[in-house]
Amino acid sequence: KQVRLNIFNILFDEKKIDKAFMDFMQVNLDYYHASIMSEVISGKYAFTQLSIEHPQYKSSFPADFAALWEKLYKQYPVSFPAALETYGYNGGFNVYAGNYVNGYISWLRNKNKIVPPPMNWAAGMKDLFQAIQSNLSPVAAEYMEAGILFTELNREKNYPELLRFTADFKRRYPKSSYTAYLDPLIARANAYNRTISTDYTSDQKIIPGYAAISSFGALMAPFRGKTVFIEYWASWCITCKDQFSYEKELQQFLLQKGVEHLFISVDDQHHEDEWKSMIKYYDLKGSHIRANEALLKQLSGIFWSGKGYALPLYVIIGTDGNIREYDALGPSEKKKLYQQIQQYVQ
Repeated sequence: KQVRLNIFNILFDEKKIDKAFMDFMQVNLDYYHASIMSEVISGKYAFTQLSIEHPQYKSSFPADFAALWEKLYKQYPVSFPAALETYGYNGGFNVYAGNYVNGYISWLRNKNKIVPPPMNWAAGMKDLFQAIQSNLSPVAAEYMEAGILFTELNREKNYPELLRFTADFKRRYPKSSYTAYLDPLIARANAYNRTISTDYTSDQKIIPGYAAISSFGALMAPFRGKTVFIEYWASWCITCKDQFSYEKELQQFLLQKGVEHLFISVDDQHHEDEWKSMIKYYDLKGSHIRANEALLKQLSGIFWSGKGYALPLYVIIGTDGNIREYDALGPSEKKKLYQQIQQYVQ
């Protein structure tokens, strides 16, 4: 840090930069390096939060790291207004303040034997916001909360709870400059809620008895004699959802050629509602299944050599039931994909 700072000291002495810029760079470098140190310490603390069965679990947090953590946040407080413009505060849920809220405060609670009960996502978010409001200045708290809401809204999950949190944020910060960045995401969340409250269309078909289908052969049996384009996806897969904006044109091609469209979700049972909601929201016309554990294990063996799964994946099945393309092009490839599918249409 000092080597970098010396460069700016020379520029200041030569009157090539003014005092305001020099002060900014001092704070900038202080918090940038503080964020790196905090990340290292937080990583060390994270080992104590793993389950006892985890091979990297540590039963205690080293005292020297704990002392350094306390010294770090006292020397470079998270609530320092000027720090909001530094590298240590860039990008949404930033490193330094994020480690303070999620790591340091958690450690203080454990140190003082204040251990919160297990929580669901919404309760955890409420507790997080309360921790921010209790430990940060209003300016820093506003920044942190806005960053968290921006990040979470972009995940396209937990919309009902997030809309309540954003409404509370607007109530507490009615003149926040960050609201302009949140409003487009809030509008999208409201549109999402309106869409998923409707019924499935006749083209959005959940396969009957899908939960009991445990083999790829059983899944594909109803499609025998037809060309099938398969999309593997999940509600949490951002790149999968990026492709959905090209579905309308793809659907027109598949319908014209008599090709079946099958969507296979690898979501676990805890994401059942999100899986079904996103079918409506993205208007995914075709047949749908959420693979159970037995089916997912078999699919992993067929398409990913038994090494889990990588998403998204697109597959073409021929009219004879054989897999013709194990890694087909995606919807965004448009004409190239259509030409690839056309080879297997009879």
